[in-house]
Amino acid sequence: MTNTRAKGRKFELKAKKYFEEKGWWVQLAPNSTKWQSSQDLFGLFDLIGVKRELNISIIGRYYDSKKLYCQVKYAQTRGVLKDLQAFKNNYLGPLDTVMLLVWQPKIGFKEYICD
Repeated sequence: MTNTRAKGRKFELKAKKYFEEKGWWVQLAPNSTKWQSSQDLFGLFDLIGVKRELNISIIGRYYDSKKLYCQVKYAQTRGVLKDLQAFKNNYLGPLDTVMLLVWQPKIGFKEYICD
């Protein structure tokens, strides 16, 4: 039997590497402890990322800062998409991305993005 905290952390670290390869600067939630089961950011997210993108327009060059809020799961979504969508609708702007990243065995990560 696998330790579920260790298994969860393993996939969170894989997710961090996955986003860093795509150019995101990523911060993981703190490790959970024996006495405190969840240390998720805002009670929902395992990692938050920031990406700076250069935009060129008639006005000139400027940078947009995109933010990523991500929950990492193993093999199934477990109904968390409703909670993520509600958080996005209530607290975040149009440049912010809320994502559920699910590790599928033998396939890899599958992204579910809340619009």
